[in-house]
Amino acid sequence: MSTTSIFKLNDDCLYEIFRQIKHNCDVENELQNNGHVRVNYSDLINFVISSERFVEAFKLWNYALYKELLIDFESLRYTTIINIDFGKMYDLLHNISNRDKEIYWKLYVNAIKENNQMVILEIKYQPEQYYPEHLDRFQAVIDAIRYKHTLKDLRINVHGYSLQNVPEFGQLEYLRLNIRMDQEDLVQLCRSNPYLFHISFTSTELFGRFTGIVPYCNQLIFLRLTMKTDIDATEYAALAKLPNLKTLILEGYHQEGTLVKLLQGLKGFVKSPIKES
Repeated sequence: MSTTSIFKLNDDCLYEIFRQIKHNCDVENELQNNGHVRVNYSDLINFVISSERFVEAFKLWNYALYKELLIDFESLRYTTIINIDFGKMYDLLHNISNRDKEIYWKLYVNAIKENNQMVILEIKYQPEQYYPEHLDRFQAVIDAIRYKHTLKDLRINVHGYSLQNVPEFGQLEYLRLNIRMDQEDLVQLCRSNPYLFHISFTSTELFGRFTGIVPYCNQLIFLRLTMKTDIDATEYAALAKLPNLKTLILEGYHQEGTLVKLLQGLKGFVKSPIKES
């Protein structure tokens, strides 16, 4: 009896394989009844991502599930808005073999790298457990967006890790960061993006002075900043030199009386009230 490679099967045959694997996953999901539906589809994901041919066939077979299981690599190449939640992705891939995790991440990162239309990128990671591969995954995504000159809005909310060797975007207008950084990296990010008019920096883990950005933020209109804990806030006085600043929101706690120099510098200059919380 002759044999046929699985990679040469027609779509109908592949659809039946998808159907059978999905059925087994559904049965297991009902037995476990733990709510982690995506995790319980790991066998299906594992099979589909093993071949680009299978990925395309699966998209035609069940597009809704294709989207639900984050196998939608193709849309990553063309969408203008990308949201990456590392925690959800690690849960999704929890039961997948290391070999197929590497395949998945290669396809995922390459799709982002090939995207030339990205306008908004949001990266989130609020870990409930430790993932040893996270640092490499996070850095791979950062490297993939290194020269995205279409990017206007960057949002990073990642706890416990640092943003280093920042990419050269050049056209950012919105910057929203909650991540550990060195002053030099933040300054470089502002220096290379002269059109920034909105900055939100809500991490208290900045090593160095935030005011180092002032000479490079002439277009800045909105600034939201979380001050370091119990800090001498006189270091923020230089923020009064931002020529177009209209809204300043300061959060956190500072030593009493140390905001006076900043307030004096802003008196009669800021068009909307300073908000302090």
